[in-house]
Amino acid sequence: MLLSGIIIGMALDYVLGYKAGLWYYVHHEWYTFDYFYYLIPAWGMVLTIFILFYSLLVNSIDNINIRLGVYFVVICGQQEFMGIWRHSWEYNAPLWLILVGWILLLEVCILIKHCLDWINEPSYTIANYNLIKNDKLQ
Repeated sequence: MLLSGIIIGMALDYVLGYKAGLWYYVHHEWYTFDYFYYLIPAWGMVLTIFILFYSLLVNSIDNINIRLGVYFVVICGQQEFMGIWRHSWEYNAPLWLILVGWILLLEVCILIKHCLDWINEPSYTIANYNLIKNDKLQ
């Protein structure tokens, strides 16, 4: 999860932040030592927390609409509060575009969580596949 967060974070920073200019970091210039030292690991940790928090919600809230609402409000509220409080980044985009970006980012985190669940499903492992295949042969 950490590696996927780092890759997604770098891609978002490069395409939407650096090239499109939708946001910038107040304390760190793009692609300097500070950027790689502080922001890249932060992307990995933050997206890992997003995915783990959604897993917690899946196990505790059955209604998907309430689950997604809580997920969006808590994650976006916490992240934007921290960004405003610490003056970490500033946006150069309209509010509607920021909200669409947040929704897409959280959907990517949900997709990663479901992919990890599918990969970790015991019935999909190669060892179980070979056992099933051998049982059918006998």
